[in-house]
Amino acid sequence: MTLLCSIMLPRHLHLTGKNTDALQWVTDPWSICKCFINAPGYEQKQSAGETDCTGLLHLMINNQYFHSHIGCDVTVTNNLFTKVRHYRNAIFHSSSMELEESEANTYLDDMIAVLQDGKELLHRSDAQIAVKKLQDLKKKDFIITTEGFEEMLRQIKEEMTKIRKSSEEHEGLKNELTELKEQMTKEKEEAEKIHTELERKFTALETELKEEIKRLKVEDSPEQKQLQYEKAKSDCRTQLIEHYCSDVLKVSQYLYNQMRKIVTSVTFI
Repeated sequence: MTLLCSIMLPRHLHLTGKNTDALQWVTDPWSICKCFINAPGYEQKQSAGETDCTGLLHLMINNQYFHSHIGCDVTVTNNLFTKVRHYRNAIFHSSSMELEESEANTYLDDMIAVLQDGKELLHRSDAQIAVKKLQDLKKKDFIITTEGFEEMLRQIKEEMTKIRKSSEEHEGLKNELTELKEQMTKEKEEAEKIHTELERKFTALETELKEEIKRLKVEDSPEQKQLQYEKAKSDCRTQLIEHYCSDVLKVSQYLYNQMRKIVTSVTFI
């Protein structure tokens, strides 16, 4: 399967996997053909006979194998086959289901030209039978039979089913995109909250670090060290005096005075 994909991708145009089941490729050739129908609504079609003209035109334009069987160069912009595919879509998607006569004749002439492609279609009887029916449509006295009307209604119903399914797919995709957008908005708001909280914490930490650095600089300065030394020296002298004063009550006043002088005159290094 991987080998088959590697062969197909470089050689063909506008491949899609929407209408096909790759598991069926080995046993069902039409499942491979549907890779070239780049439009929704063909996954249930089991053969070319069940496929409308839009699907067949997609197949002939996108699969290079058919290019050798067509006189028209379908690789150029606005080629005849691509124009007819657009005509068919314009007719089925028209809200009024009406065409001006000149416009209708242009559509019919180009459709006839496709079926009369000189390479092979011109020589196919089924293609020329379709040409005859298209030429009859251009006649003013043409009457649509009951059989033809029923076939037209069947094709319209089938096209409406495709349009409805495509619309449902688009609606589902729209809902998924809306949910994704809402989720991204919530995640963005949460990320902004986290960012704001981190900035606040970093700012507080930065302020705290600056204050700590400032305090350490003051404590390590020579002036601060000298002040601490002088304070310790004074505290020590006071404690010695208080100690001797508490004991001097047991001795004479004379000894007390002498001792106080000695203690007061002590020099601290």
